[in-house]
Amino acid sequence: MSVLAVVPGDIHYRYEDVHAEEPPKYFASIDWGKPDEYEVLRLTPAGYWVRQITPYPDLGLGMPERFVLASAGKKRVQPTKELAWDSFCRRKKAQKKILEAQLSRVNETLRGIKARAQAKYCDTRDGEEL
Repeated sequence: MSVLAVVPGDIHYRYEDVHAEEPPKYFASIDWGKPDEYEVLRLTPAGYWVRQITPYPDLGLGMPERFVLASAGKKRVQPTKELAWDSFCRRKKAQKKILEAQLSRVNETLRGIKARAQAKYCDTRDGEEL
C-alpha cells in the first residue's frame, strides 16, 4: 500500500498476543476477532504516523504515536483486518522458529554438560530430561 492510498483518519489494524501470569485462563478469554485499532494521524513523504485507539478514552491514557514506513515489507499496522491477521500469523511463525532454535541450543548445551560429567552443578534428579 502506498502512502497516497492512506488518508488521515483512516483506521488500520494490528493483532497482538499478550502474555499473562496464568496463560490458560487468559488465552481462553482472548477475542481473536478484535484487533487493536490505530488511527492514521498524518502523512509524510516516507510514510505515516498512527496512534492506537484506546478502549478507555475516559482514563486519559495517551498512547504513543508510531511511525509506519511506507516502503517497508513489515508494517506495524495494516489497512484491513485480513492483512493484519496474516501479519500476526507470520510474526508468530517467525517467533516460533526463533524460540525453537533457542530451545535446540539450550538442549545441546545441556547434553554437552551431561556428557562432560559436569551435571553435578545442575540438579538432574528432578526428573527433567537433559
